[in-house]
Amino acid sequence: MKKYVFSLLLNFIFYNSIFFANAEPCGNDLHLNCPQGTKYPYRVCIENLSTHEYSLGEYCTDDPTGVLPPGYKISTTPIPFCLDPQLSTFPDRIDLPSQPPGNTVFTKEKAIKDIDKAVESWNCICGVHAGIPGCPCTVKILFVTDPKDKDFNNDIKNHPIEKTLAMENTSVYRKSCILNCNGSYIKINFIDKFYIDKSGRPIRFFINEELTNSSVVNEVKDNGCEVFSFYDVVLHEVGHLFGFGHYDPEIPYAPCNPPGDGIMNSTLDANQNSSKGLSNDDMCMFRKLYCKTLSIDEFVVEQNNQINPNPAHNDIVQIKINIDSQNGAYVRINLYTMLGTHIRNITGNQFFDYGSHNIDCNVHDLLNGYYFVVIEYGNKRSIIPFIVIK
Repeated sequence: MKKYVFSLLLNFIFYNSIFFANAEPCGNDLHLNCPQGTKYPYRVCIENLSTHEYSLGEYCTDDPTGVLPPGYKISTTPIPFCLDPQLSTFPDRIDLPSQPPGNTVFTKEKAIKDIDKAVESWNCICGVHAGIPGCPCTVKILFVTDPKDKDFNNDIKNHPIEKTLAMENTSVYRKSCILNCNGSYIKINFIDKFYIDKSGRPIRFFINEELTNSSVVNEVKDNGCEVFSFYDVVLHEVGHLFGFGHYDPEIPYAPCNPPGDGIMNSTLDANQNSSKGLSNDDMCMFRKLYCKTLSIDEFVVEQNNQINPNPAHNDIVQIKINIDSQNGAYVRINLYTMLGTHIRNITGNQFFDYGSHNIDCNVHDLLNGYYFVVIEYGNKRSIIPFIVIK
């Protein structure tokens, strides 16, 4: 059985932006069974909290945050995560090449559904879906037809165009390795060398999850063609943007191989009767890094930091923070449920000068109940409890 590969490419472009989040609850990560000792491949940006210098970390571990020495922190991709389809690059539809035309395997409208489902599949592992509007991280996704595209030609020896399904191209902020969502994108291979054989006959296609069934796949085989789940392809590339490497042991930077056949394998089988989707290992790898829980014993309550109004009756509350460092500080503010489940990042990693600052926080999507805001800068961490009553 032929396998086709995903390409991982980093392209460093420099931008400066600040994103804010808006999300609603979904899913239930408590149902996951994550075996102890299983190691997963991470490729993440690590911040030195004292110097605010960044370095790229690639390692295989069952505890991605526990492997860091004191004073260091992983800068993760903000969730909820969103994709922005560049629809002008998408094919309107793809029919199997027969006379008369065979079954439709792809439409632009169904591709949007596949993209939305792929994004939700990752976001919902922590119980937070991509609320609209207000995703803190939105990355473009497009189809590529240019045979001279620099990304698809970057590593032809290891990733020939005719064998590469897609790739993600990651840009980062200046002087760091933090993902710049606005400058990053996912590219789907629709170059003739991949799509068409030497005789000019279309032979490889992407198929929408909704159209995947045994009769269509049998027709694909009868026509001597191959189809690949578009949903699975998008799901895999988003995994890279979250900081996950390939499971396969032959991949140099990922010397770990969890059991099972996860979406983060480097290959995808053609002509499957159904999409692969996320495996238990894929979800466990995500949860260990992203589904943060809050231990109240680790924080202190500081009177200088406040939320108004508290209780919150309206859509906006104001967080007052006091920076006591004369040189200012980079501040991270996160929102948690009463049970300690991370909801969203409010500020990113934003610099504030010495003194008091007021920060607006949108809570319109929060249900009535108890919440915590956690403020971190330098080696300080403080917690503000507040109540939402609408």
